[in-house]
Amino acid sequence: MMRTSEYFVDRTEETLNWLIAEYGLTMPDGSPIRIIYDLMREERERCSQYGVAVSGEMTTTGVRGFFGLSRFCDRIAQIRAKKTIPATFADHIRLLDIGIPSQTSRYEDICPDLKKQEVKQASDSLFELTVALAALTKYDQVEIEPLGGTGIPDVCIDINGVRWGFECKVSDRPSPKAHYRIVKKGIKQLNANINAGVIHRGCVILSVQNVLSRNERPYASDADVKEELKKRHNEFSNNVQMHFSKENINELYQESSSEPGVIAYFEDVFLVVKPPEGIIAPKWIRSRKVRGQILFTPWAYAQHTTFDGSGLLPDPVVDTMLKALSGPNTLPMDVL
Repeated sequence: MMRTSEYFVDRTEETLNWLIAEYGLTMPDGSPIRIIYDLMREERERCSQYGVAVSGEMTTTGVRGFFGLSRFCDRIAQIRAKKTIPATFADHIRLLDIGIPSQTSRYEDICPDLKKQEVKQASDSLFELTVALAALTKYDQVEIEPLGGTGIPDVCIDINGVRWGFECKVSDRPSPKAHYRIVKKGIKQLNANINAGVIHRGCVILSVQNVLSRNERPYASDADVKEELKKRHNEFSNNVQMHFSKENINELYQESSSEPGVIAYFEDVFLVVKPPEGIIAPKWIRSRKVRGQILFTPWAYAQHTTFDGSGLLPDPVVDTMLKALSGPNTLPMDVL
């Protein structure tokens, strides 16, 4: 089956129509979701006009937004196909009308005016929704904290009598000190809930979509993409470790039942070039002298890090969440 722009837009549109009917989504003019959706429809129209699978005219930012929304809708569609989305998810889903519905995009790429605090807060809450949807692919008893806050962790999972809590944080500053403050806040929140008997175990999940480096070069295979993602996360972890003293680590985890480490999470879209040789790329990328089958491949990557370089293996539940969050959950797009 040819994986074309039309294919991805139609599939995304199907889920969006369901969200409109089920949750009253409106996608107002000027909202991030409307900006991305209009971009997707324009791409479909160009392809239909030119008679091609992919127009090759989307910018890098546009491609990331395209796949970010598509991937978000894919997560929802996958859950719908197997189980009922919990009613408690409804308010978070409606934030798609306000926040940035693309984990592959930096906030500033879609909404440069981040002085709109409402947009940022909604976007952060959509990351909580991303984690909760991923959890639903592995577990049945998943709860998301109501908007406005009740004091419980952002996402809770009941597993064989053990209640896990996950604090979902989004970093928008490259400073390691900022990361430390974010992680510290999350662990304090988890510890408070553990001490109050609300949860038994906990872990912080840190989105680094706004701060992790991005590379525009083509890759030879999916394996190369995975290595690149691992490399980026290791660079991020090492950079943070350089600024975390033993006193910091001890302060974070002393007498704590939370997981000794965090899950760092990142999504991006990668250009993968595969044989056969001799196929000429669209003109927007010909300057790179790339030949072969050109694929835009969206990837998500979650990695556990202890920040102290101990290499301690994560709990099996944390390992399951790493797998739920990671990898492609959609087909790549053929450029040619």
